[in-house]
Amino acid sequence: MLIMNLLDFISKYVYPSVKRCLIEILHEDYGLSLRDIADKMHMSRGLISKYINGSRGSVIEIDKETEICNEISILSRDIVEKDIDLFQIKQRLIRIMFKWLYKGFFCNKHIEIDGDKEILKNCRLCMMLFKNYVN
Repeated sequence: MLIMNLLDFISKYVYPSVKRCLIEILHEDYGLSLRDIADKMHMSRGLISKYINGSRGSVIEIDKETEICNEISILSRDIVEKDIDLFQIKQRLIRIMFKWLYKGFFCNKHIEIDGDKEILKNCRLCMMLFKNYVN
């Protein structure tokens, strides 16, 4: 059951939060319009708007001063300057997410959302599953 909870947690909370950070950087730091971001991410402008206004991907706040945000900023720069394709964007975003899952960046939020503190406090699942994504 824990593995399913982990996958649910990643798909419902972690990936949308990481994606929101990317979209915010593209919009705020690089001045890309909703349309430009939507085109690059192959998403609707309405969905991009939800990420920007915080109605999507906001359960886990990723502080702009964190190392994970710095890595997402590098990806953002490459999206703008090197015009990388959607496959590369998703691949790199997922690698960043897996690396930070491994490092325990999201553990406290997982415990808070899941509510099963006894099981999760000694959980090492992310460290086992995502160890190959750490540089």
